[in-house]
Amino acid sequence: LITCEFMYSTANNSTSFIGLFTYPDETGACQLYPSGTNFDSYTETARACGGLAAAIGLGTFIVLLWESICCQIPCAKILETTALLAATVCQGLTFIIFGSEELCQGLTVSTLKNMNITDIVTDSIKTGDFSFPDFEQVLDEYACQTGKSGAYSITAIGLFGISMLVTCFSWRPEPCMAK
Repeated sequence: LITCEFMYSTANNSTSFIGLFTYPDETGACQLYPSGTNFDSYTETARACGGLAAAIGLGTFIVLLWESICCQIPCAKILETTALLAATVCQGLTFIIFGSEELCQGLTVSTLKNMNITDIVTDSIKTGDFSFPDFEQVLDEYACQTGKSGAYSITAIGLFGISMLVTCFSWRPEPCMAK
């Protein structure tokens, strides 16, 4: 969550890193976004879901640890499984940030697919330039791509999912302090 390499864009032959909560300054060090920074709804959702997934995961770990050491809590298995499902979904929703036009120059696969070919042809006729854009090249050049902490987020989704399945389908041992 804290690294400034959640995603990146390589527009204009330079790489720009973007984090959920941080950004790189001129020296490359990660800085928190200033308070009062206005983000679009995609970025706000991704930031909220990233923090919520971490909090739910930590809370579930504490409950599981408490049950392993002290005592079993009635219906805890249902609570823990549901919490891990919520953490998995929230962690997955951090990738909604890729829909942000502010951060990804508005060029995504859906944007390119919805480009009006009539407008492109009309502009080409007016200017006399009939070299149509190579959409894949434009997408590669401007669209955001997953960075290092984005890969960590994908790993977290998998681990939350595996933890949810293990918690749901495994048997419960007696707490070690109850003996």
